[in-house]
Order: sequence, then structure tokens, then C-alpha cells
Amino acid sequence: MKRISIPIFLLFLIALFSSLFISTSLADYNNGLVAYFPFVGTTSDGSGNGNELTSNGPTLCNDRFGNPQNAYNFDGINDHMTISTSKSLEPNVISLVAWVKPIGFSGWSTVIMKSNGGWTQGYGLAHYTGSNDIHFFINNYSSVNVSASIPVLKWSHIAGVYDGKSIKLYINGEMIDSKSYNGEINYSSAPVTIGMGSGGNGTRYLWKGGIDDIRIYNRAISASEIKSIFLLTEGNVSQYLDHVSISDINGNNFSEIVSLIFTASNESIVNIIDSSTGELINTIPFLGNNWKPKTICILPDMNNNGIPEVSVMGVNQISTSSRIQIKDARSGEWINNITMPK
Repeated sequence: MKRISIPIFLLFLIALFSSLFISTSLADYNNGLVAYFPFVGTTSDGSGNGNELTSNGPTLCNDRFGNPQNAYNFDGINDHMTISTSKSLEPNVISLVAWVKPIGFSGWSTVIMKSNGGWTQGYGLAHYTGSNDIHFFINNYSSVNVSASIPVLKWSHIAGVYDGKSIKLYINGEMIDSKSYNGEINYSSAPVTIGMGSGGNGTRYLWKGGIDDIRIYNRAISASEIKSIFLLTEGNVSQYLDHVSISDINGNNFSEIVSLIFTASNESIVNIIDSSTGELINTIPFLGNNWKPKTICILPDMNNNGIPEVSVMGVNQISTSSRIQIKDARSGEWINNITMPK
């Protein structure tokens, strides 16, 4: 564990800004989220809406961070998943978001879809034969679609958005293709499928490779939200809720432990950095503990020169708080934005 020498004092201040900031970004990620499958060792719906999956063959695999059993691999032969039929999955406008890692493209294959056998209703994210492109379509796979190329053997973040006026496709947080369209989405009675296209019957339109972190929204999420969600999964989005200032008056050793509590989502990474030097103090991964609150513990002690130091570590804690910052008393700079929103 790396350390940084920081003069510190008994006094610290926690100022809560939840009412000011929590609605600006954190809440937006859940606004309109009708289904969410983080695939953290399970197929449970993380949105709380009960849109549960039936899994037919996919196996747990490493996610994009290399964490075991945090994504699903589809064999391209007969593996697929089905979401229970629900009106919540038939919105008038929609956003589909997922991480994918194709092993190869050899024909028609599907990330997620709700359509009829001819793919002339509903919506889908799918690969069309003859290219490395991913297509997002509304109502008709051939005439109302946008597309972009993605690499094989590498994780890519894809998002398809329909706002009632246009359809758009984003790759790794950037819009790549768009098309004007204002038709109402027509739905069949077919369920939503993952890893297989509608009408596949377990034998066709099958995905070969990894799929992870699927989100379905009943609204058109914005370009900035897509970018934030892409960065959020990398653990880089800051959200100001609690500020913690530890400052020095007389250089006395501070022997108490200061527990700074916040909520971390699964598959998140906290980088704690000294803003005055750019030095990485510590990296704290939060893996396999979806929605569990976390604590940053400040452990003051003395180094060989008698200068107070601060060590930082992450532990589990029961709490509902969400956000901290640590302030360098020498420079007055915030050491780091420590954030892991849901």
C-alpha cells in the first residue's frame, strides 16, 4: 500500500451535500431503468423491477476487468437467455446498453432483441452477416437501423437509443451513427432474448462471445449520460455528496481512525490520488459485492521522521452514505474524488 505524508489534526469536518447533488447524476442512471443485468455471478435483475432471466446454457466468465464469474459467455451454438414477458419492456422510446466481446462473426447473431420472427417489429442490437458491424434497429432490421463496427476479442460498450424522432448508436461512449425516424414501436408477443435473435428457436441468430452489464431504459438517455455510464463502469465518474477535510494546526499526531463511509457499486474501482503530486496512493476495487456500502478508513500514524502519515484502505461497512473527499492541508487541494455510484 502506498502512503502519502500529510500533516493532520484531530479536527475533521463532514459537510453533507446530498440534497444538492444526488439528483444531478446518480439518480439519472436509475431513472427509467426497467431492467439491469450486471451478471455478477447471477442473472438477477438489478433494477428492482423483477424482469428475471431464464438462462439456457451460457457460462460465467471473466469480465472486462478480468474478474472471474462477472460476465456470461455464449457459445454460438445454442446458448441464450430469455426475459420474462413484461409490458415494462415495451416502451414508446427506448435505450439499450451493453458490454460485448465477440469471439468472432460468422453470420447473423444477436446481443439483445424483442421482435417477431422476421425482425420487422420491436427493437434489437444485433450483428448482420457479412461484416463486423453491430446494428441497432427499431421496427425493421433492414430499413430502420444504424450500425458501427466493433472489434473481435475485445470488450466494447454499445448503446442504442430511440427518442421518437431518431435512432442513434454509440460505441464506447461516442455516437457513431444516427438516422431520422418517428414511427411508433410495434410489438409482438415474443419475449426479450439475450444472445439469440427473435425466431431463433435456440438454433439460429446466436451470439458467440461475452455479454455483460445489460441495461434497458424506457426513455432516451442523453449522449452525456451514455458517456458517463461508459466511464462509470471504469470507475471514473465523480459525484459530490460528502466532503471531508483533515487539516493541521500544531503537527500533533492524530491517533484516531476516521471512517469515511460511502456506497460502492459492484465492478467499481476507486483510485485515491494526491492532487499536488499526481501520485496514486491506493487503488480499491469493489468486486462481487453489488450494492454493498463501503468504508474508506483513514489510519494516521507516524513515519520514521516523526511526520504524520495517512494510510487508506477499503472495508465493508453498513451505511447509507455515498461520497467523500480528502483534503491536503498543506496545499488546500482535494486529494481525490472518491466515488462509486450505483
